[in-house]
Amino acid sequence: MRLTIGVLAGLQSSHGECHPASASIRCRLTGRRQDVRGAGITRRTGLRLFHNHISIELALPHFDYGTPAFRRIDGEIRRRVIAEVADSDLRGLVFTYFWAFDLPEDQAFVDQCAMPFRERGGRVLFLELEAAQAERLKRNECLSRLAEKPSMRDLEASRRRLLELDAGYQLNSGGKFDERSDYLRIDNTLLMPAEVAERVIEHFDLPRLTSAALDTVSPAESVRYPAGRAGC
Repeated sequence: MRLTIGVLAGLQSSHGECHPASASIRCRLTGRRQDVRGAGITRRTGLRLFHNHISIELALPHFDYGTPAFRRIDGEIRRRVIAEVADSDLRGLVFTYFWAFDLPEDQAFVDQCAMPFRERGGRVLFLELEAAQAERLKRNECLSRLAEKPSMRDLEASRRRLLELDAGYQLNSGGKFDERSDYLRIDNTLLMPAEVAERVIEHFDLPRLTSAALDTVSPAESVRYPAGRAGC
């Protein structure tokens, strides 16, 4: 059975995400960015991770953020990767996306991403991670995050962008989907990435890798973060 996990990023703000197929979890990180958590899930399940900045960083050196050309490249890369995974022998995909719940076009993109998996009988699952704005601002400066996202290394500009997005869009579901069996919402302000991953895997009953494979857990997951620095 193909298992697809979609990780949506957001934290008290969200901007779009997509539904992958065969078994899929969509993680919406409300108000927060999502790499480490997506990696925690993929490390335990063997699913592949496609975080939202992979396509962004490919397009940005050539076209300014938000321009028509940038949007076409960013969107096409995401759609193509998702379609190829859905049509492959891979078990699934963890896809993260910054979802603005008040934008119909974001919902349409999520539906479009989910379609290839659903057409093949796959599960599409959703995970929304929430965290306080102050905590998200701190995590925005984490070295592990900046290593994956060169465009966010201008810390002042990144901070300003986060605050503007929080103020301009509805980035939390507010519990709207809590009754759905394919949806899980977690406040990860004080949780370690490993704790979040375990909750997700248990809630959705996701297949795990063998114990031997799990012996290679990243040091970042085994560290207990001080209050206010969890999940960096």
